[in-house]
Amino acid sequence: MKRQLFTFSFLCLLALGTRAQDTLTLEDCLKIGIENNLSLQSKRKEIQKGKYGISENRAKLLPQINGFANYNDNIDPPVSVTDGSAYGNPYNVTQTLQYNANFGLQLQIPLYNQTLYTTLSIAKTMDEMNRLSYEKAREDLILQISQMYYLGQVTAEQIILIKANITRLEELRDITQAFYDNGM
Repeated sequence: MKRQLFTFSFLCLLALGTRAQDTLTLEDCLKIGIENNLSLQSKRKEIQKGKYGISENRAKLLPQINGFANYNDNIDPPVSVTDGSAYGNPYNVTQTLQYNANFGLQLQIPLYNQTLYTTLSIAKTMDEMNRLSYEKAREDLILQISQMYYLGQVTAEQIILIKANITRLEELRDITQAFYDNGM
């Protein structure tokens, strides 16, 4: 009994989960194709990469400030022993400082850098080429999807016409057979 109940429940759930396939319109097909096409995804990434290149080159034209700071605490300061005969001592012992600190600040302002301006111009041109390449690939994909969609529509209509022709031919055959059977 439990097994029959389980089987019945499973079949009911399976029947609830199934439904007829939705008919796709041309617009739906185009949307799905454009979103999932690997070539277009690659071209979209190239466009994004080009925009990053333009921003990187623009950032190089802005002033840059670099700063650094360094602090050393020599717990056990190093000792240097040298020959002190030049000073009149047999050995000269020199100790270094226990604490040492240094810092710096650097400001760079590009006044004119033709290389950066040329690089920026090239990056903008490449971005435009990538955008145009994407648009062309997108239009080609739309054309291919539309052709396949309409080919499917035409094929479906042809199947309907062929089935209707088969039905008419069968009726014609039956009429001809009836004439033949009646001696006409």
